[in-house]
Amino acid sequence: MRLAEALKRRGFTTWMDTGLVAGLNFNDSIRKELADAEKVIVIWSPESIKSDYVKMEAGIAWAWNKLLPVRLSSMAVTEIPEPFAPLQTIDIANLDGLAETLKSVGIEASARRQLSSDEFIAALAKEVKSIDLSAFLQKVRNAGFRVVIKQSMFFKSTIPGFQEVSFATVLANGTVNTNYISDWAEKAGDAAVATSYLNGVAALIEHGTVRRENAPWTWRVEVWGVLPKLSSLLEHGDAWIELMKKAREQFALAAAARKLGN
Repeated sequence: MRLAEALKRRGFTTWMDTGLVAGLNFNDSIRKELADAEKVIVIWSPESIKSDYVKMEAGIAWAWNKLLPVRLSSMAVTEIPEPFAPLQTIDIANLDGLAETLKSVGIEASARRQLSSDEFIAALAKEVKSIDLSAFLQKVRNAGFRVVIKQSMFFKSTIPGFQEVSFATVLANGTVNTNYISDWAEKAGDAAVATSYLNGVAALIEHGTVRRENAPWTWRVEVWGVLPKLSSLLEHGDAWIELMKKAREQFALAAAARKLGN
């Protein structure tokens, strides 16, 4: 908590995951914060090295290239658990070093306010350049999906008898995360819904693959191990929307079948 406050005083925006320290399971809030975070700081301490939940969160952050490990000054490097021990780890007392590390990966300390919806779309429009982003978003809305913009942009639809599902998350840096959908598909009772959708999205992108490691809610489409660019999907925007529509129909059928089975 003291580290979070120190970073806030330096102008960084932080979110502290107290749930894992208390030994709670991952929940939707934690999952969203992991997806939205630019970097995930994990503090290695005598308590955290024994926590499966902390190690799980660190593993997900590492897989997403977001992990920034920090250790208590009293912790020896040799006490850090595998597979994290070989990673460069900052002493928690070295706040200047931590701030410089954040700056080196493009995370600036400032009094940044959250972008408005129009500003967010304008920033993304610069990333996709010649492709008409506004026209694509209108097509998404015309297909019955909600475009929700907060820290990221989400394409959502409420499945009758189930819940609201997000089919993609567009991050502020112009990349697309398709995680969570496998978790929702399992909850709906038909994992094949996610498999079909993720395979379809991957097929639209050159060198696109589906990563199926760790928990289902982390499975997603990647290109050479990183998130695909929005521009690469917008080149096949109509086909992407059709995949979302098909997945939505399959979710509805799965939810109805589950309801009948209960």
